[in-house]
Amino acid sequence: MIFEINHEANVFLLDHLVLYETLNWVPQSGDMRDLISDLFDSDLLIREGAIVPLFSFDPLYSAVESVGMSCYDIVCRMKDETSTIEKLVVGRNGVFPLTVKENAYFYDSTTLYLNEWPPLKPGIDSQLRPGFYSVSINVFRELNPEGIDRAGYEFVFEPVCELIKPTAKIDYLKNEFIPIYNSEKSSHLYFEGRQMMEQGKPDLALNLFKKSLDYSEHHKTYHLISKIYNDIGDKDKSFNMLQKSYELSGVQDGIACDYAELLIERGKSDEAGKILIDVLRRNTTFKKAKTLLDAL
Repeated sequence: MIFEINHEANVFLLDHLVLYETLNWVPQSGDMRDLISDLFDSDLLIREGAIVPLFSFDPLYSAVESVGMSCYDIVCRMKDETSTIEKLVVGRNGVFPLTVKENAYFYDSTTLYLNEWPPLKPGIDSQLRPGFYSVSINVFRELNPEGIDRAGYEFVFEPVCELIKPTAKIDYLKNEFIPIYNSEKSSHLYFEGRQMMEQGKPDLALNLFKKSLDYSEHHKTYHLISKIYNDIGDKDKSFNMLQKSYELSGVQDGIACDYAELLIERGKSDEAGKILIDVLRRNTTFKKAKTLLDAL
């Protein structure tokens, strides 16, 4: 089974019945629960196989963005089935336990906020039979001379006789994804802002992004604010927001190139050149960086 997920999304696989039994909780009419807190406050949901979380453990986030990809692939297979992407695998995590009693469904974080459970929309059926599973997750990329043709994650399911102990690393989540997900309100406002942008409502989007920053700063929020200011002709504010985005982004090559481009427009070619050289050291096939550097 193969399906696509927005490249900014994290993915969660769970069986509703197992989740409720593990939490000793069943939602009543109008009830909502913050599963993000449940997930981070203890390892109960992971240990009992109630949730398998996919929080990116590879710089796929920036890789797909650098070539304009809006989605990445989720590939699912049983362990005894031949992998269609084995030669493309560039990273592997450990294993997660998964318990299935009825049906296990995939949800992604752009359509489901775990802090507003239960969901209003159905997930994607994993088609797994009831039982215990060992779940491993591999990251893969397919490259071409210009960059990346395809990227994504492979879920590999192995039926087991009993609940296994997790070996996949999950502690890193607090360092890599808390900046945008540590505040439920910040996460809500960010994605609502993106929806407003997609609907052609930049004023509403800008207001939502600013409110999001009140709860949690993140380079992608500043990046989108910069784009809005640029579109409405406020170049100074656009530059300031992009500068902040670059300072927070670490090695996000797409943002680095956008920032270098504005530096060039402002006559700061030396500073821009250093940034572009750093980008090409990390990613020798980054077309935009090459084009900007060649023009200096």
